[in-house]
Amino acid sequence: SIEEQNEAHAQVVVQRGNTPLPSSSVQIDITKTRGVDWETSFSFGPLPLREGQQYTFQFRAKANANRTAAIWGQQNATPWKECFETPDVMIGEKWREVEIAVVANRTCANAMICFGLGKTTGTVWIDQVRFRAGGRDVWRRDFEGGAVVVNATRQPCEVDLGDVFLKIKGTQVPEVNDGKKVEKVVVPGLDAIVLLRR
Repeated sequence: SIEEQNEAHAQVVVQRGNTPLPSSSVQIDITKTRGVDWETSFSFGPLPLREGQQYTFQFRAKANANRTAAIWGQQNATPWKECFETPDVMIGEKWREVEIAVVANRTCANAMICFGLGKTTGTVWIDQVRFRAGGRDVWRRDFEGGAVVVNATRQPCEVDLGDVFLKIKGTQVPEVNDGKKVEKVVVPGLDAIVLLRR
Protein backbone atom coordinates (compact mmCIF):
# COMPACT_ATOMS: atom_id res chain seq x y z
CA SER A 1 0.00 0.00 0.00
CA ILE A 2 1.05 3.62 -0.45
CA GLU A 3 1.11 6.25 2.31
CA GLU A 4 1.14 9.96 1.47
CA GLN A 5 1.75 12.57 4.17
CA ASN A 6 1.29 16.35 4.01
CA GLU A 7 1.64 17.53 0.39
CA ALA A 8 3.17 14.36 -1.05
CA HIS A 9 1.45 12.50 -3.88
CA ALA A 10 2.16 9.16 -5.56
CA GLN A 11 0.42 6.44 -7.56
CA VAL A 12 0.97 2.69 -7.55
CA VAL A 13 0.29 0.32 -10.45
CA VAL A 14 1.20 -3.29 -11.20
CA GLN A 15 3.61 -3.31 -14.14
CA ARG A 16 3.78 -6.56 -16.10
CA GLY A 17 6.74 -7.47 -18.26
CA ASN A 18 9.05 -4.86 -16.71
CA THR A 19 11.31 -7.36 -14.98
CA PRO A 20 13.78 -9.95 -16.25
CA LEU A 21 12.00 -12.54 -14.10
CA PRO A 22 8.64 -14.13 -15.01
CA SER A 23 6.70 -11.92 -12.61
CA SER A 24 5.10 -8.52 -12.20
CA SER A 25 6.65 -5.52 -10.49
CA VAL A 26 5.08 -2.67 -8.54
CA GLN A 27 5.53 0.73 -10.16
CA ILE A 28 5.43 3.75 -7.84
CA ASP A 29 5.19 7.18 -9.48
CA ILE A 30 6.13 9.94 -7.02
CA THR A 31 4.74 13.16 -8.52
CA LYS A 32 4.89 15.60 -5.62
CA THR A 33 7.16 15.71 -2.56
CA ARG A 34 8.68 18.09 -0.03
CA GLY A 35 11.91 16.06 0.00
CA VAL A 36 11.09 14.01 3.14
CA ASP A 37 11.54 10.25 2.58
CA TRP A 38 8.81 9.00 4.98
CA GLU A 39 6.13 11.32 3.59
CA THR A 40 5.80 8.97 0.60
CA SER A 41 6.18 5.33 1.58
CA PHE A 42 5.27 2.00 0.01
CA SER A 43 4.69 -0.81 2.52
CA PHE A 44 3.77 -4.47 2.69
CA GLY A 45 2.73 -6.81 5.49
CA PRO A 46 1.65 -7.44 8.17
CA LEU A 47 4.53 -9.65 9.32
CA PRO A 48 5.27 -11.01 12.81
CA LEU A 49 8.58 -9.90 14.35
CA ARG A 50 10.24 -11.07 17.55
CA GLU A 51 12.57 -8.85 19.57
CA GLY A 52 16.23 -9.82 19.13
CA GLN A 53 15.54 -12.10 16.16
CA GLN A 54 17.61 -11.57 13.03
CA TYR A 55 15.81 -11.42 9.68
CA THR A 56 16.89 -11.22 6.06
CA PHE A 57 15.08 -8.82 3.74
CA GLN A 58 15.50 -9.20 -0.04
CA PHE A 59 14.03 -7.38 -3.02
CA ARG A 60 14.77 -6.23 -6.57
CA ALA A 61 14.43 -2.59 -7.56
CA LYS A 62 15.20 0.01 -10.21
CA ALA A 63 14.29 3.65 -10.87
CA ASN A 64 14.05 6.06 -13.78
CA ALA A 65 17.09 7.88 -12.33
CA ASN A 66 19.58 7.23 -9.54
CA ARG A 67 18.03 7.79 -6.10
CA THR A 68 17.99 6.44 -2.55
CA ALA A 69 15.27 4.71 -0.55
CA ALA A 70 14.91 4.60 3.21
CA ILE A 71 13.79 1.21 4.56
CA TRP A 72 12.35 0.46 7.99
CA GLY A 73 9.90 -1.75 9.84
CA GLN A 74 7.16 -0.35 12.06
CA GLN A 75 3.97 -1.26 13.85
CA ASN A 76 0.84 -1.21 11.69
CA ALA A 77 -1.23 0.57 14.35
CA THR A 78 -0.84 3.30 16.94
CA PRO A 79 1.67 4.13 18.42
CA TRP A 80 3.44 3.23 15.11
CA LYS A 81 6.73 2.41 16.84
CA GLU A 82 9.73 1.44 14.73
CA CYS A 83 10.77 -2.23 14.77
CA PHE A 84 14.02 -1.89 12.79
CA GLU A 85 15.76 0.45 10.39
CA THR A 86 18.50 0.14 7.78
CA PRO A 87 20.89 2.54 6.03
CA ASP A 88 19.49 4.15 2.88
CA VAL A 89 19.67 1.90 -0.20
CA MET A 90 20.86 3.17 -3.58
CA ILE A 91 18.51 2.39 -6.48
CA GLY A 92 19.77 2.85 -10.04
CA GLU A 93 18.42 2.67 -13.56
CA LYS A 94 19.09 -1.08 -13.88
CA TRP A 95 17.50 -3.87 -11.88
CA ARG A 96 19.45 -4.52 -8.69
CA GLU A 97 18.98 -7.28 -6.12
CA VAL A 98 19.30 -6.05 -2.54
CA GLU A 99 19.77 -8.24 0.54
CA ILE A 100 19.76 -6.69 4.02
CA ALA A 101 20.16 -8.33 7.45
CA VAL A 102 18.15 -6.68 10.24
CA VAL A 103 17.46 -7.36 13.93
CA ALA A 104 14.03 -6.58 15.37
CA ASN A 105 14.22 -4.19 18.33
CA ARG A 106 10.73 -5.11 19.58
CA THR A 107 8.17 -7.91 19.27
CA CYS A 108 5.33 -7.01 16.91
CA ALA A 109 2.57 -9.23 15.53
CA ASN A 110 1.63 -6.87 12.69
CA ALA A 111 4.77 -5.10 11.46
CA MET A 112 4.87 -3.34 8.11
CA ILE A 113 8.02 -3.13 5.97
CA CYS A 114 8.25 0.37 4.50
CA PHE A 115 10.15 1.88 1.57
CA GLY A 116 10.55 5.64 2.09
CA LEU A 117 10.57 7.19 -1.38
CA GLY A 118 9.74 10.83 -0.72
CA LYS A 119 13.17 12.44 -1.12
CA THR A 120 12.68 13.10 -4.83
CA THR A 121 10.00 12.77 -7.49
CA GLY A 122 10.33 10.04 -10.14
CA THR A 123 9.43 6.41 -10.73
CA VAL A 124 10.54 3.34 -8.77
CA TRP A 125 9.89 -0.32 -9.57
CA ILE A 126 10.00 -2.97 -6.82
CA ASP A 127 9.83 -6.73 -7.39
CA GLN A 128 10.43 -10.08 -5.67
CA VAL A 129 10.12 -8.84 -2.07
CA ARG A 130 11.05 -11.58 0.42
CA PHE A 131 11.38 -11.46 4.20
CA ARG A 132 12.47 -14.43 6.31
CA ALA A 133 13.73 -15.22 9.78
CA GLY A 134 17.47 -15.75 10.11
CA GLY A 135 20.59 -14.04 8.85
CA ARG A 136 22.34 -14.67 5.59
CA ASP A 137 23.95 -17.86 6.90
CA VAL A 138 21.28 -19.06 9.35
CA TRP A 139 17.76 -18.88 8.02
CA ARG A 140 14.28 -20.26 8.40
CA ARG A 141 11.51 -20.91 5.91
CA ASP A 142 7.92 -21.42 7.06
CA PHE A 143 5.40 -23.70 5.40
CA GLU A 144 1.75 -24.46 6.08
CA GLY A 145 2.61 -27.57 8.09
CA GLY A 146 5.86 -26.52 9.72
CA ALA A 147 9.24 -24.90 9.22
CA VAL A 148 12.81 -25.65 8.17
CA VAL A 149 15.82 -24.06 9.87
CA VAL A 150 19.15 -24.17 8.01
CA ASN A 151 22.56 -23.37 9.51
CA ALA A 152 25.12 -22.75 6.76
CA THR A 153 27.85 -21.78 9.22
CA ARG A 154 30.34 -24.21 10.74
CA GLN A 155 29.26 -23.45 14.30
CA PRO A 156 26.16 -24.64 16.20
CA CYS A 157 23.47 -21.97 16.39
CA GLU A 158 20.51 -21.57 18.76
CA VAL A 159 17.37 -20.29 17.03
CA ASP A 160 14.36 -18.85 18.86
CA LEU A 161 11.27 -20.09 16.98
CA GLY A 162 8.80 -17.58 18.41
CA ASP A 163 6.18 -20.32 18.86
CA VAL A 164 5.85 -23.97 19.89
CA PHE A 165 6.78 -26.54 17.22
CA LEU A 166 7.12 -30.31 17.23
CA LYS A 167 10.25 -32.17 16.27
CA ILE A 168 9.72 -35.06 13.88
CA LYS A 169 9.59 -38.41 15.69
CA GLY A 170 11.62 -40.77 13.54
CA THR A 171 14.03 -43.69 13.55
CA GLN A 172 16.89 -41.75 11.94
CA VAL A 173 18.95 -39.67 14.39
CA PRO A 174 16.46 -40.30 17.24
CA GLU A 175 18.42 -38.07 19.63
CA VAL A 176 17.36 -35.13 17.40
CA ASN A 177 14.09 -36.38 15.90
CA ASP A 178 12.50 -37.22 19.26
CA GLY A 179 9.02 -35.72 18.76
CA LYS A 180 9.42 -33.17 21.57
CA LYS A 181 7.75 -29.77 21.73
CA VAL A 182 10.29 -26.96 21.30
CA GLU A 183 10.37 -23.16 21.26
CA LYS A 184 14.12 -23.03 20.58
CA VAL A 185 16.41 -25.38 18.69
CA VAL A 186 20.17 -25.72 18.42
CA VAL A 187 21.12 -26.51 14.82
CA PRO A 188 24.62 -27.96 14.32
CA GLY A 189 26.94 -26.36 11.82
CA LEU A 190 26.28 -27.19 8.14
CA ASP A 191 23.00 -28.86 9.12
CA ALA A 192 19.26 -28.31 9.15
CA ILE A 193 16.16 -29.36 11.07
CA VAL A 194 12.56 -29.91 9.98
CA LEU A 195 9.84 -28.94 12.48
CA LEU A 196 6.07 -29.51 12.48
CA ARG A 197 3.34 -27.15 13.57
CA ARG A 198 1.21 -28.39 16.46
